[in-house]
Amino acid sequence: MAGSSQQGELVDVEDKLVEVVEWEGREYQKYSLAREINLSPCDQDEADRLEKQHFFLKDLLTGEEWPRNHRLFPAAATHAHDFLDLGFGTGLWCAEVGSYDTRFRVVGIDITSHMAIDDNPPNVELELQNLNEELMLSDLNSFDFVRLSFVSGGISRQRWPGLLSDIFNKALRPGGIVQSMEWDLHFRSDSDAEASLSNLREWTRLYTTALSSSERHEGRKIHRVEDIEDFMRAARFEVSSKVIDVPIGGWPNDRRSKAIGTKNFENMSSLLETIATYVVVSRRICSLEDFKDLIENAKTELGNDEAELYMRLHIVWGKKAA
Repeated sequence: MAGSSQQGELVDVEDKLVEVVEWEGREYQKYSLAREINLSPCDQDEADRLEKQHFFLKDLLTGEEWPRNHRLFPAAATHAHDFLDLGFGTGLWCAEVGSYDTRFRVVGIDITSHMAIDDNPPNVELELQNLNEELMLSDLNSFDFVRLSFVSGGISRQRWPGLLSDIFNKALRPGGIVQSMEWDLHFRSDSDAEASLSNLREWTRLYTTALSSSERHEGRKIHRVEDIEDFMRAARFEVSSKVIDVPIGGWPNDRRSKAIGTKNFENMSSLLETIATYVVVSRRICSLEDFKDLIENAKTELGNDEAELYMRLHIVWGKKAA
């Protein structure tokens, strides 16, 4: 890494990671597009979506695994003091963890800082680094908890085993925990209306096809989030996992699930465009005009409460033996 660390600020900023390009009204990191790393926008609209997703997931994560007073990290990491967020996005999680206890040390790493919030507590440090390359840490084996949330679109399939090995060998203390959280982007329904989801099914097909269609190894991503659990085991972690069915729309009967479903409808309506448009169109899986039409039809299907739509959130924990 180049440059010196400064608490509460972005460090190791290089000009090549700052430049953005505009494509179809959205801003993307030029460095990532050229190397097919992060193919989602890095603009304010995406920052707003990620912020809303952050808060509705805190509403979702209940039960004995999640402390009621913060829901930022699992109860199994209650005694953690040093935190590492790989793929910090907006940096909001880092800021909240740092504010929760000023004695904590929180480090975030991402390839782009364009969506990062302006103010961070002094115990939070954000760094720019390409996670598809060897993880560079100034203090080895010094973290108690490592967070990997919604980064599958930016990590190549080839890199996952090495990244998790880096976390095991270089980041975590003995007894430390890594947590992965990813959406399974197959839209599901247990109702008789499932046949009416043809556009959502086609969106998933085109997107997963595009993820595997790059000539560069950095551009080929996993499209089965279940693979992360296998990668963790191969990296010698003690693995446990949980799958949560998350409603889409206001169809649930109970108030809490209805509120979560309503928020998830807004999240998924935006996500259909955000994560898929560039990768599907640039890899010539579908034309821009046809894909835009498909997204609009898919959004209509998302709003069909008779279908009782839901999707699955996969959470995987890996513990390094003490």
